[in-house]
Amino acid sequence: MGIIKRRRIRQVLKYGWKDAGEISKYPDVNKSRLSVFLDILKCFRQYYLFSNQYKSNRVWEKNRNDRSELGGTIGQSNKNRDEWHDDFYENRKFLNKYTSRRYENTPNLMQKRQEAYTKRYNLGENCTIQFNVEFSREHQLNGTLKVGNNVLFAKNVFIDYSGFLTIEDNVGFSNGVIVETHSHSGYAFRGKGKTLQTYLTICENVTIGSHAMICETCHKINRGARIGAGCIVRKDVPPYAIVIGNPAKIVGFTITPSELLDVEKNVPKEKRTSLEEFTKLYNTYLKSKIASIREYVNY
Repeated sequence: MGIIKRRRIRQVLKYGWKDAGEISKYPDVNKSRLSVFLDILKCFRQYYLFSNQYKSNRVWEKNRNDRSELGGTIGQSNKNRDEWHDDFYENRKFLNKYTSRRYENTPNLMQKRQEAYTKRYNLGENCTIQFNVEFSREHQLNGTLKVGNNVLFAKNVFIDYSGFLTIEDNVGFSNGVIVETHSHSGYAFRGKGKTLQTYLTICENVTIGSHAMICETCHKINRGARIGAGCIVRKDVPPYAIVIGNPAKIVGFTITPSELLDVEKNVPKEKRTSLEEFTKLYNTYLKSKIASIREYVNY
C-alpha cells in the first residue's frame, strides 16, 4: 500500500466521522451517525469516493447503479490521481538513492544501479546508466516510456516521459542531455491553462551530443541521425542527418544516397528509408548548399 493510500484511509476515518455527524442531522435523513459513517467507509472501499464527495453528491440517497456510476467517474479520477502521486513519491525515493555518485565506486555498485533502473523503468537489455540519470513523469500525466536494447544514458541525463516516449535500440545520450515530452498552454503554472502530452520516437542508432535538448515540438528523430553538442532540436530530424546549433539545422548526412541500400540491408523492409525520399532530403539540405558554397568561394 502506497503512502497516499494510507493517507486517504486516515482522512476518510477522520473526516468521514465528522461528515457523518453533519449528514445525520439533515431533516430528510433518517439514519444514525454510525450508520452513515459505515456507509461512507463502504463507498470508499468499493468506489473510492471521499467523504466530502459522498456528502456533496448525497450518495446516501442513491441506488447501487448510481453509486457505481459515480465510482466510474469521480472515484476513478481519485484513484488515478492517487496512483500517480504514489508512483511520483516512489520515483523520488528511487532517484534519491540511485543517482548518487557512490554507485560509481565499484563495478558491483554500478551493476546494481543498472539492474535497479532496468527493473523500475522496464529498460531493454544491456543498457548503461551513469550517475545522476533522472527519469521523470510530471503534472499527474499518464505518460509511457519504452526503451530498447543497448541504450547509453550518460551522467546528468534528464528524461521526461510525461508524454509518450519510445527509445529504440543502440541510442546514445551524452552528458547532460534533456528530453521533454510535455508542454503548457496559457498560464498553466497558475492553474489557468492546460498541460499537454506530446509524443516522441528516437529511432535506432541515434547519437545525441552533450547538453543537447530535445523539445516537446520534436516528434521523431529518425534512424542514424547525429545530434550535435548543445543542439536545441525543435523539429523532426530526417534519417542519417547531422544537425547542430540553436535552433537545430541540418548541415549534412552520415551517408550518401548511393550508400543507403547497403547500410539498410539488415533493416526490415517495412522500416527501410525510401531511396527516393532520402535522395530528395540529401539534395535539399546538402547537395544544393554545397554548390552555393563552392560558387561563393569560387572553388
